[in-house]
Amino acid sequence: NLSITSVPVVYAIAIDPSNSQVIYVGTSNRIYKSTVGGGNLTALSNGLPFSTFWDLLIDPTGGAIYAAAQSGLYKSADSGANWTQIN
Repeated sequence: NLSITSVPVVYAIAIDPSNSQVIYVGTSNRIYKSTVGGGNLTALSNGLPFSTFWDLLIDPTGGAIYAAAQSGLYKSADSGANWTQIN
């Protein structure tokens, strides 16, 4: 059962400037990704902690994704598949 307390709060949304169907969502517990315009959200976790993600940024020139979290700043250079803490 899904209860209202288990639904994460959305803090940030970033749309890939090279493909508007790819959307990243920063929430109160992790980052989610959709490749179909917002449907079928998949949790991203490789290199990311269980944390609140306050902001997301996609570099329009190189495609890197940056995520500001309660636990630090993270970067992905491969569309969110892997993340590295950079601070």
